[in-house]
Amino acid sequence: MGITQYSPRAYVVGADVTVTATAPILAGRLVAVGSTSAEGNLTGQHAAAAAPAVLGVAWNDCPTGSQVAIATAGIVRLTASAPVTAGTLVAATADGKVAPAGANPPIGYAVTSGAADGSVHVKLK
Repeated sequence: MGITQYSPRAYVVGADVTVTATAPILAGRLVAVGSTSAEGNLTGQHAAAAAPAVLGVAWNDCPTGSQVAIATAGIVRLTASAPVTAGTLVAATADGKVAPAGANPPIGYAVTSGAADGSVHVKLK
């Protein structure tokens, strides 16, 4: 009788993943898990304010129904929706942007400071 091997990992930790966009996605915005995700077919859209299920950051713009690569780890450049100070925990805000986390679930911490609608570098959790 042979040995059955099983890998509990569906995805490699820290590796990019690909999702099918359920709405247009802009490059450099946070992407949340889509409600229609199934094994082998992840879906996503811009993370909403205080989104707890953030996958990562879109590599490029993507229209609805197309696929886009998502960076799931590391230090990434995001758009701030409010001023952010380096060292501050940040959370998702509307349209996949970030702001100081406050009471919202943090997605990482800022490694650079940034102005509202400007860029900020964030170390993802």
